[in-house]
Amino acid sequence: SSLVRYGITIIGIVLLFLFVIAYFLPYKQVYSGVATIREMKSESPADSVETTVLLKFETKRMNEAEDEQIDLQTPKGSIEGRLMALSSVRDTLERQEA
Repeated sequence: SSLVRYGITIIGIVLLFLFVIAYFLPYKQVYSGVATIREMKSESPADSVETTVLLKFETKRMNEAEDEQIDLQTPKGSIEGRLMALSSVRDTLERQEA
């Protein structure tokens, strides 16, 4: 009787503690959409280039992005990079310059 009461109380406290911890843990945000690369200026073959990309997000829009990782999936492979800055201004096709 008292063992059951204290056991249920302890289990409830532990579950509440776990839910509070899970609420404050950071999680990975995934945004999907279309990226348009206008041109890439590269004088010589290099392992990295710096270019401007137009991003159009499908469901939710990214507001702030500084030094965020970006993965672009294409039919010919994938490209990994860093999003250095993201403009808050959208053009008429709802694309943001990054």
